[in-house]
Amino acid sequence: MSALHFDVLFPTQEQVAVLSRAADRLADEGIATAVPSFEALCRVQDKVSAARTLAELDLPVPQTTIAKTEDELGRIDTSPVYLKAPIGTVSTSLTRVNDEAELAVAPRRIAVADWFSDRGVVVQEAVSGQLVMVHSVFDRGRLVASHANLRLREGADGGAASKESVDLPEVREHLSHLGAALGWHGALSLDAIIARAAVRYIDVNPRLVEPANAWLAGADLVSALLALCQGEHPAAQPPGRAGVRTHQLLLAVHRRGAGGQRQAGGDNRTTAGRAA
Repeated sequence: MSALHFDVLFPTQEQVAVLSRAADRLADEGIATAVPSFEALCRVQDKVSAARTLAELDLPVPQTTIAKTEDELGRIDTSPVYLKAPIGTVSTSLTRVNDEAELAVAPRRIAVADWFSDRGVVVQEAVSGQLVMVHSVFDRGRLVASHANLRLREGADGGAASKESVDLPEVREHLSHLGAALGWHGALSLDAIIARAAVRYIDVNPRLVEPANAWLAGADLVSALLALCQGEHPAAQPPGRAGVRTHQLLLAVHRRGAGGQRQAGGDNRTTAGRAA
């Protein structure tokens, strides 16, 4: 790889896991990048591990349990809930169970899909509220930059066709706690549900999610991550401005093409989360 003469290997998607596993090799080759330790990554890489880590760190989440067998799933007595496989996207690894009748047939359906074979199934209470998308960059456990935005209109695969930046000091405190506990290095994103000023986290992604809203609000996540890739230790950035709205036409078009309905701004209700 060093023969390609690139300046920075910039991690953006799930390849972060591979780069983290090969961090020593990359360093030996002189390749500049910024990824968490593989130990830290494993604590949030899949939905089961992420749920356990959030609980261990006493961060707010909806009521959550891990079912490892059909019998354990069959004993769940709460509805509605979301059932989440450890790894996958919204379309392939998540299902909502609305009532007792659906819950009665869920164990067999999940067993056929083979979700139990990989550490179990996350069973998470469905709570009402608005989706908040949280993005951050850490320098060996130190929070360097962060941003949060509301999803005003849902796009394809649970993404946001329309966003609005928000200032949530409590979320920054939670990020600092999480990043320090993991010794996180690089980008980290979370999804949360906010209702009546209370935040509950539903998903963790060890990467940088689309950063345009952050940049326009004054939080330059990309520059912070680039600085880390180059071995720098950037100063902590101040919060960006609240109230900045951005739109992603392609996500809206894809959702319409897939049969999704256009939603009025500001009242999305979900605990789905996105890809692991």
